[in-house]
Amino acid sequence: MMKNTNNLIFIINLMIITTALILYGFFDYLLSNTLVFIVLFASFSLAILFSLRSEKYEILRKNYFKHSTLVLLGIFIVSFQKYLDFYLGYIDKSELLMQVSEESAVKGLIIAFLGLVSFFIGYLLKSNKINTGGENYFKKTSTQFLSILSFVFLLGFLLTINPLYVMGGYGIHSIGNNAVYFSLLFKASYFSLIIQKVINYSNSIVNNIFDYIKCIGFFNVGLLVVYISVVLLSGDRGDFVTFLLLLLIGYINSTGKKISRSISILIICVAAFFVTLLGVARSFNTLENTSFTSNISKALAGESNKHQADSILPFTAELGDSVKALHYSVEYVPTHYDYLYSRFHFQAILGVVPFSSYISPFLFKDTSEKYTSSDSYITWLIEGENPQTGHGTSIIADFYLSYGVFGVIFGMGFFGWLIRYCEQHMQLKNNRYLILLIISFVIFSSSIYLSRSSLLPPIRLIVWIWALMLLNRWLNQKLSK
Repeated sequence: MMKNTNNLIFIINLMIITTALILYGFFDYLLSNTLVFIVLFASFSLAILFSLRSEKYEILRKNYFKHSTLVLLGIFIVSFQKYLDFYLGYIDKSELLMQVSEESAVKGLIIAFLGLVSFFIGYLLKSNKINTGGENYFKKTSTQFLSILSFVFLLGFLLTINPLYVMGGYGIHSIGNNAVYFSLLFKASYFSLIIQKVINYSNSIVNNIFDYIKCIGFFNVGLLVVYISVVLLSGDRGDFVTFLLLLLIGYINSTGKKISRSISILIICVAAFFVTLLGVARSFNTLENTSFTSNISKALAGESNKHQADSILPFTAELGDSVKALHYSVEYVPTHYDYLYSRFHFQAILGVVPFSSYISPFLFKDTSEKYTSSDSYITWLIEGENPQTGHGTSIIADFYLSYGVFGVIFGMGFFGWLIRYCEQHMQLKNNRYLILLIISFVIFSSSIYLSRSSLLPPIRLIVWIWALMLLNRWLNQKLSK
């Protein structure tokens, strides 16, 4: 029965994507409420159908905090919220188009729909079989070396970060090149630390959040509090969400408990309020130094320099603006500029090697700023050679820039397959190899923001975490002899 239900959902999605792809070449690319309603209705209907699939694993059943739920939440906000706001009358046509043609906006909507269905198909294609075994592979290992590394990298980050950036300068002042590397190294070492802690306490009794904090260690918790505090002072919210999800998946692993519906709603509401508050506080950032505490006080008092978002969900409206990445990609590629043919994906893989930027000139003729990543390229499409700010990217736009519509279909299909794979390996007992556990942890921690980024940049963090954990294990084995 379970298999038949999932097969039926798979067949329905396959039929719909086939029909939509055939019709893609015959659409009248004029923006209308009818077309927007049809696509949105189909998207939400397929999402509801997808939620009815049978789930074999208890830890994933009725668990709202899992990879697919968080990823789909991001995809719907980035790809469809702006269209929903337009249909409901919160915004007018000009606010939706953002200076692109109606044809590009409509194509973007249909391409996003094809990407969503491809995600469902890829997810359902992943077999439910897990080869468990090698349960003794994950052995207890001291984390003292990882704690020292985290402390050293945090210290390096604090000593090299631009003070103007810290004092509310996110998006205005540069953080500093050295600080960027120390930040990444701190993330790698701290992820390594948490994953190893989860392994060490997998067979221990961890009943609640207080037991979990004790397992991590107050010193290690303090390191994270210092790092997050500094990052939040700048107005950046990304690392706060990332580390929150890291601790959450660690908690699920350590306790073996699912997060209840009521707790899930509470966490989401508190996080949404906090992220919105930081966004408002960041609106006071100017070229003149402003105090973060005063910015927070103004935000709590109801003041804001931000335009009040007209949206059905105001606190996610900023994330929904990322739809412009796909709009501008469709507007200019391939009519004005050729596809990138996975250049950015290749560069992301190459980025695993430290200081790989020195290699790029030997591989590519044009190494200007716009070709460093898809978000830089889209920023260039929007603002030209001298942009005032970054505009980001989206995972669907990233795939589109490489190979067009078919790049989106195959890329999002693989993405869906990968998310299901990560879900199946989110617990220790379902893992045979350390690298699979690391991939699952990193993708989960990045799940909310993956919809507005590229798929492969996390590969550098994954490889560095793996290397640090292997180094930690090797050092402990040497010292124990």
